[in-house]
Amino acid sequence: MGQPTGRVESFDERLKRICLYLPDISSWRLGNSNDISALARQTPYLIESFKRAWIRDGRVPNFILVDKYYAWLDVSLVTFRNFDIIYGAVTNNNELLNYVNWDGMSNYTTGKYCFPLEPGAELMLSPISPGYRIEPATVYVSGTQRKAFAGDFKARPLRIDEDIEIYLPFEGDEKDGSSNHNLTVSRNVEFIQDPIRGQVASLENQARVDLPTASELHMRDHDFTVGVWLKIPKYLPEKEDYCILGAKNSTYQQALHLLIRNRKPYMGFFNNDLVGNTEIEPGKWYNVVWRYNKRNGEQAIFVNGKLDAISFDRPAYLGSDSLYVGFVNFSQSSNFVGVLDNLCIWSRVLSDKEILGLSNQLLDLHISNAITWLDVLGIGLILMALVSIAYLGYRKVKEKPRQDEADAGTVAEEGIEEGIEEPDRSSREMPEEIEEVPVLRNYIRLFGEFYVLDRDGNDITSLFTPKLKQLFILIMLHSSRGGFGISSKDLTRMIWGNDNPSKSTKSLRSVSILKLRKILERIDTVEVLFNANRYILQLSEDVYCDYLACLDWLKDKRVRTQPDFEYFYDIISKGEVFKGESFDWMDDFKSYICNSTVDVLSRFIDTYSIEDEADRVIQIADQILLNDPCNEEALLYKIKALIYQNNFKLARYVYDRFCALYQEMYGEAFPSSFEQVVPSPLMSQQSPQ
Repeated sequence: MGQPTGRVESFDERLKRICLYLPDISSWRLGNSNDISALARQTPYLIESFKRAWIRDGRVPNFILVDKYYAWLDVSLVTFRNFDIIYGAVTNNNELLNYVNWDGMSNYTTGKYCFPLEPGAELMLSPISPGYRIEPATVYVSGTQRKAFAGDFKARPLRIDEDIEIYLPFEGDEKDGSSNHNLTVSRNVEFIQDPIRGQVASLENQARVDLPTASELHMRDHDFTVGVWLKIPKYLPEKEDYCILGAKNSTYQQALHLLIRNRKPYMGFFNNDLVGNTEIEPGKWYNVVWRYNKRNGEQAIFVNGKLDAISFDRPAYLGSDSLYVGFVNFSQSSNFVGVLDNLCIWSRVLSDKEILGLSNQLLDLHISNAITWLDVLGIGLILMALVSIAYLGYRKVKEKPRQDEADAGTVAEEGIEEGIEEPDRSSREMPEEIEEVPVLRNYIRLFGEFYVLDRDGNDITSLFTPKLKQLFILIMLHSSRGGFGISSKDLTRMIWGNDNPSKSTKSLRSVSILKLRKILERIDTVEVLFNANRYILQLSEDVYCDYLACLDWLKDKRVRTQPDFEYFYDIISKGEVFKGESFDWMDDFKSYICNSTVDVLSRFIDTYSIEDEADRVIQIADQILLNDPCNEEALLYKIKALIYQNNFKLARYVYDRFCALYQEMYGEAFPSSFEQVVPSPLMSQQSPQ
């Protein structure tokens, strides 16, 4: 966010963020103007102002602007320059975060930070950013050197269900769908079928849903976010307020009311309120989110994923009473009249990206750790299988008969070598401990057969339907090589072949994205994000994808040495990239990989000796021919290696098949005969056979 979005900085604010501006310096008590050192000591305000500006923005002020120059200012600059400098970064997937709060500093910075440290002092760095868990949580730095690197903090995106206190999907009842299973009671609420949202809650005639207390939901004196889908079919005459979430208390800082007032979103804790700017039109569905950040006192309202209004330095909500959906105590006429869906309360600050994802329905609110009957059935079947295997193994060991000479012939008939005696049990040694093989996990393979493993090493490839696989690859391709993702219009056209998608096509796209993201939740961590009307795929450092690894090696021609080549070859040797997939939108990406790969393979194939490494030469030649079927150089290397191995007939077969393919592709015969391709010394070494 940098400066929080939706708010335009004034000239004075922009000026303060790049420099320290001291307009009233002439009014300070300067004492004896002839004693410069004394004057500098008598103006700690300047030093403290400089430090505050530095800490506030996380960077050294570029300039100090004053109305009038005084010589003692030069002495103060010496003090500034004696501060130790602590610097570093807060990143996610090697990208700087846009917005970071620092606990105890009452500030916000970008992901790149720099703070002052006085000699002998200690500084505590505890970065916090909405929507992320940052590790390490805290770092202590002492002033031991002039310029100290405090280290990089790594940010991991939070799951959307982390710190969710209550989730009301209104799917036929008022039950809490979160893992907390809070007790809720509906009063006069009807659950109806909406043509767009499906099952929703309809509130009329003072209807409401009773919730736990604000303390139980961890909203009291705490961060929180409240989100809901709402529709007001029509506005009633002389009715100003339509309350979504409220309390019975009407005391300062304890009267929570999140509502629609005069057709605009509204939030407040009594006498410290924030009014939105978007008019909520009747008969339309809106996604509205209210957010409070205790660290900077931020109150914010979002409408359909976009920041609608924001204010700062607001005191926290201090109420501890029960909360209600559709009701607030200070006015009996403020009850909600309309329909609601997917009401959620989090005890944390949701990030702008998360709020946008909720609005675009890209985040699945169904709690992933809730155990369903399918989970129970799956666990039961696994346990039964493990018990059965253990029992059969026990029986096999327990009932294994001793082999003697009488049944040795029978054993031999079954293919077991005769004469093997059972070792003496008294002298049997314990078997050596077998080294555990590392489990491959968080793995995506696009060379050869499409193959995906989750965080536990389980094969989840079958979860990708052909359409979901296309969708996944398309977004990945447009997110790699410095791409900025793909627009929803282009995605719809490429996957569903429709430049002007209908409502049903848009719905199908949303459902497909949801299904894809649900599958990717099994991997730590792969996210499909939606921002500025574009879909982009984001992978954490713990995820390995052979296609992306290949791109890294091809970038800046990094394959320079033999070990480099062996590592690169291991990546691409699984088979053709995007095997079995053939779409117009894929051609450019596929051509880049094929052409670049052939260039690398052709540069290194002659570094292998046919006499000593004929098999390796054949493998590399095959890989070239896989990407460029009519590559004459690869044909020559392969035939030479085969003939050296005395595979004359196979060499001839390879040549004939190459000529047939050449004829098919170019419409003319291959210009060189087999005898011309094969070097004479090799031909003379072969037997008549």
